[in-house]
Amino acid sequence: MQIRNIVIGALLALVLSNTAVANTANVGAGYNFIPGSAYVSLGFRHANFGVDAFLISMGKEEPTVRPGPEFSLDALGYLPKYPIFAKLGIVAGWGKYGFNAGLGVDIPIIRSWFARLQDTYYRATEDETGGSESENLISLGLHYRF
Repeated sequence: MQIRNIVIGALLALVLSNTAVANTANVGAGYNFIPGSAYVSLGFRHANFGVDAFLISMGKEEPTVRPGPEFSLDALGYLPKYPIFAKLGIVAGWGKYGFNAGLGVDIPIIRSWFARLQDTYYRATEDETGGSESENLISLGLHYRF
C-alpha cells in the first residue's frame, strides 16, 4: 500500500510539474489508439495559449467515401502553471470539414521532450454525401520542444 502511494505521488508530481516555456515551438508524432491511425504535429506555445497543426491518418474502422488524411488546426488554452490544456479547432481534408474539441496533458520526460496524452472529439461532414460522423480519438504522442 505504501509503495502504491509513493508511485501515485511521484506520478502526480510529474504530471503537475510545468513543462511550459514561453515562446516555444514543438514537433511531434503519435498514435491515435485506432488501428492504422496516427498523427504528426507542429505547434507553438506562448504562456498559457498555443496553436497546433495536426495531420491525422484515418483509422481502419472508419468507412468513408474518399479515404485520406485529415488536417486539424487547433487553439489551445493551458491552465496557469500546469501542463493541462483544452483545445478547440477546425478539421478539413479529403472531402470532409468540421470541428474538434478536447482535453489533454503534456507530461515532461526529459529536458525538451514531453509526452502528450489527449482525448479529442471530432465532428465532420462529408462533402459528397452530406452525411456527418462523430468520433472520439484518444492519442499518445512524443513531442520535442525547441
